[in-house]
Amino acid sequence: MPRLNRHDPLDRGQMLIQQAKLRQGLALDDRQFIQMINDSGIILNRDHTKWNYELIVDLLEGPLMNPRRLDEAIKATKFVRRLFAFFHPLNGRFSLVRRSRVNYACPTLQLD
Repeated sequence: MPRLNRHDPLDRGQMLIQQAKLRQGLALDDRQFIQMINDSGIILNRDHTKWNYELIVDLLEGPLMNPRRLDEAIKATKFVRRLFAFFHPLNGRFSLVRRSRVNYACPTLQLD
């Protein structure tokens, strides 16, 4: 993630948005948090193509920044375990995903 300059108005605006997202993520109630984890698709599917990556990023940048929520996700669900297993190099799941336009969640990303 690029380092933001707090003196630049655009970067300052981005920092305020990030702080607001963090506060919003920390303010979720238990039912909403569990619903977000379930909607991410990690609990229901081992197949990474069926996961909702935008929601996973929102969880990682928001509610899972709270130590209590992270502890709950680690101990009470398979969310963190499956996510780490997907990215672990020896499992060969993420590292074997072919680099193609379909595999990128961001439609504006330019491939070489």
